[in-house]
Order: sequence, then structure tokens, then C-alpha cells
Amino acid sequence: MRKILLLSALLFLFALPAWANVPQLVQSCEAARPNAWSSDLECWLAATTSGNWIIVKYSNWAATATWTSTETLTFTAGAQSSWTFSGFPRTAGIGYVQTTSNHSGGFQVKYHDSAANVNTLIVEEWAGLGSVDSGSATQATSTLSRTVTTAATNEIVFIECSDSSADLYAGSGLTQNNSIAITAPNASNANFRGVSGSAIVAAATTTTFTCSTATSNSAQQISALAFTQSSPPATPSINILQGCGWNFNNGGTSSGGCTLPNVTAGNTILAAYTAYGTSATLGLTGTETFTCVSGTQIHHVYSADDSQIICFVRLTSSHATFTSDASLGVGPLPAELAMVEIPGSALASTADSGSATGYAAQTGSYTTANNNEPTFMLSSDNNGIATVPTTMAPGNSFLPIVGIIVYNSSVDAQQMLLSAKVTATASTSTASWTFTTSHAPLTSVLAFGPAPISFVGYPVIY
Repeated sequence: MRKILLLSALLFLFALPAWANVPQLVQSCEAARPNAWSSDLECWLAATTSGNWIIVKYSNWAATATWTSTETLTFTAGAQSSWTFSGFPRTAGIGYVQTTSNHSGGFQVKYHDSAANVNTLIVEEWAGLGSVDSGSATQATSTLSRTVTTAATNEIVFIECSDSSADLYAGSGLTQNNSIAITAPNASNANFRGVSGSAIVAAATTTTFTCSTATSNSAQQISALAFTQSSPPATPSINILQGCGWNFNNGGTSSGGCTLPNVTAGNTILAAYTAYGTSATLGLTGTETFTCVSGTQIHHVYSADDSQIICFVRLTSSHATFTSDASLGVGPLPAELAMVEIPGSALASTADSGSATGYAAQTGSYTTANNNEPTFMLSSDNNGIATVPTTMAPGNSFLPIVGIIVYNSSVDAQQMLLSAKVTATASTSTASWTFTTSHAPLTSVLAFGPAPISFVGYPVIY
């Protein structure tokens, strides 16, 4: 790990407790596939760092799966669940590998199974993990609650939950790192969902963790696996608290969305939203009213009309759940939505409207009004080939936060990536990214006023 630096710029990191140095989520990718679309599902992370850990959380309808990855994954038996639900095999669990090399071209995780039903896949890169606590491995079916026994102090417990339900999110005591689903949180259109959670347990003890569900069809599974810490990066003053995602408006619905649990008044929720095959003006509603910044909206006709936009809301109240609804006007269509919660101390309450821009290319420019403005870039593309996603990587010092892949056997594999940086000077700057065999590039950029405080943080990961 590199030395801790005092930075005058904002560093973006996922949710961290207030004590000491702790493991950090570097980046993540999420994917889900609807029924009968493909027997494959995969994720790509942008450039990964040797010694970091890749954590995989999955659920599927197949009895067996064949895994392909840049480095070989291990699936501890105790953290994998398998059962028969409504006459169909159902499996879920957690896998991992500590990388032995840098992978500048990206890290791939893919599975192939005998079915082509609803599956979910979440892949994360973590820094600061030590070793697997194999005795902590546990799983259960027909429930979303499980007791985990940790062998050492300050272990980090990873949780995977899945269900067929109207909604699914992390319960009390868990940080929701990510979630993925193919339908909006909607009681009339329950479908399979996956949630990735984590928590640091201060003592060697037994702890019960739970995910929350709504209008469940009782296809519930939960897995847990703990790791010790090793040279965790410095705890920053600013971090991304939690995230959720959605990647297809399945079942003929005309909207999608996702849920963040236990959001806090004064924090900012940022949403990145892209759709393939619609000329409709994209809109986003939520538990509180979003501002969708018109300057970030871009429509462009490639093989179809592609659109995207960045929205945000500064929360006026705390909420047990914050749910978004991304209106497409038509459906079903491939689309992606990523939503993150950011502490109120990190961003100005309003965006720098002059920075807002959108362009139908991988490279363009944006202009900031102040020094040290936190800046977000949404990129999306497809390579014109069905079921063949590839690495999408940010440039110009932007750091990846989350990527989402729509995996489809009938249309081009659509991908999006949300990235962030601090733009150091008030100037016109370049925002760019790369994607193999680019076919339909779109870019949106939005900055906020200068961060109101200085930060101590880890200089590599957001």
C-alpha cells in the first residue's frame, strides 16, 4: 500500500466505519439477465491491482455453472447454496481470488450454465483484505437471515442475498455495496434480484445479518464469508456510502429503478441512467425529487436511438428506503441505472451547471468554474455484437466506481460506467474513456462546487 497523503482534492471511497484503516471497495460491476436471453453472464472490471481481491457474488437458476476468469476463482463450499425451488435448481454464493498480477486490460468474470433463466452477478475489487476465514462460511435457503461466526477481531463479512421479489436490499447492520435487478421495485412485477453487502465485526463472535425483501415469492438465499484485514488503506474523510443498480425493464414495463436503504438527510444521491433504443426524454423520480441536469442529457441515433442523463437529489429527510423510478415510456428495452449515496460534506448542494455536458463520442471536454470540483462521468456503449461485453475503462485520471452490463442474445451487449475525479483547476478539461470495438459511444459529465473541506485519503482508489 502507498503512503497516506494529505490531499486538497476529493477522494471517492465506498462506505467505511469511522475507526482506523479498513478495507475499501475499489470498483464494481453488476449484470443480470432475463429469461431465455443467454446461457452466459459476465462482468468486466477496469484495470485491477496486484494483491487486491476480486469478490464475486452470484445467483442463478442452473444446477451447475462453468466459470471463466482472468485469474482462477475459489468457491468455498460452505458459502454456496443449492436447492430446488418450484421444480427448478437454484444456486447462489460467493467466490474470490487474490490477484497475483496487475491487469491493465481489465479483469473478466464469466459463467456459463445449462439454463437461460434469470441470473445475477456482482463482481467487486477490494483492497486491504488479508485471508479467508473459512470457518465463517455459511449459507441458507428459504430465508434472508444468517448467523455468521468470525474467528478474529475486525473481520469484514461479505453477504450475498437473492430473492424473487418486488424489492430487495441490505438490512440493518449491513452496508449495501451494490444491488442488481431486471425490474423496478414494483409489487406487480416481482423478479429475481441480487444484493451485495458487507460489515466489519469488531470482535470474534457470532453476528446475525439480514437482507430485507418486499412481496417475496420465497425464493430466498443468503451466503456469507468473512476475511481478515491486512494493511488496509487509510480511512478517508469522504466516501461513497452505498450503491444500487438496475439493468433491464423486463416484462414489458416502461420503467426501472432500485432501492438504497437507510439514507441520511443532507447527503446527496447521484443517479446515472442510460437507455438503448428509445428517443424518449429520460426522466427519474424518487422518494424525493431528483434534478435531472439537462446539459448532461444526450440523444444520438446509432443502430438505434441511444440516450443518457445524470440526475441528483440533496436529501431533505432521512428515509428507511429511498427508491427511484426511471421512466422509459416504452418497454422492454436494454437500459442501466446506477445510484449512489454520497455524504453531504463531500459535495456542494447544487451542481456546477456550466460543467454539464453530453456528447456522442468517447472523448470530449467540460468546463469547471472553481478549483477542486468533484466531477462525475457517465459513459455508455455497445460493440455491435450480442453477448460480448468487454472492458470499459476511464481516462484522464477518472476512477471507476461502478459498471453495469446488459447481457443479451438478441441485441448488442450494452454497457455503462460511472467514474469520478476531482478537477483540480477552474478550466476546460478533457473527459475520456476507452471501450474495445466501440459502436455507440455516449458521454455525460457533471461537476459540483468545490469540496467544502480538505481530505486525508488513499491516493489510488476512490
